[in-house]
Amino acid sequence: SSYGDIDFLVREDEYENVYRLLLDNGYSKTAELDKAEYHVVLTKDDVVFELHKRPGGIKMDGGQESQALIDFFSRGLDNVEYVKVDKYSFPVLPTLQNGMTLLIHFAGHMREGVGIRHLLDWMVYAEHYLSDQYWEEHFCAEAEKAHLKDLAKVMTKVCQRCFGLNNELTWCRDADSSSCRQLLEYLISEGDFGKKGAFENRGVKLLSE
Repeated sequence: SSYGDIDFLVREDEYENVYRLLLDNGYSKTAELDKAEYHVVLTKDDVVFELHKRPGGIKMDGGQESQALIDFFSRGLDNVEYVKVDKYSFPVLPTLQNGMTLLIHFAGHMREGVGIRHLLDWMVYAEHYLSDQYWEEHFCAEAEKAHLKDLAKVMTKVCQRCFGLNNELTWCRDADSSSCRQLLEYLISEGDFGKKGAFENRGVKLLSE
């Protein structure tokens, strides 16, 4: 698939049961090793699937902040919402956890390869949900807890400057211009449109500045 893979997030205590259910229904585990034992990669009909017990990008250091994020997403799984596409209904995370998943996923991929498609995924979310009011009342505090508030602002400002995101969103206007330039240069020089590949590990520097 040109879009990489399809991710499933399940409760940690249901992970093994879901894994066995997928194997019983024609999914095959690939040779790729689980990363930090938080997900397994499977294939079916030439499509790649990742079964996650926690969102990719969360640091696996056993610290309080990591556990707080895991608990945050567990609360999201307790309150899933449903969206309908044609005649099919799909369970999805609530708006807040959904956005944090995209942000953490982007940050995680900056350590191993991120593409413009990841940024556009974020832009679609920001366009639909991250009004100034929602940012101030709900999202900002969670992004700050994860130490990703500045990255969220930089991503959003780049989307406004280069990809047509609504300029009426004001919460990102103080994003650092130098970081915006670095992010865009990084995506152009080393990114792709979401395909997996080999990347130099320069995104960590950008994240740490």
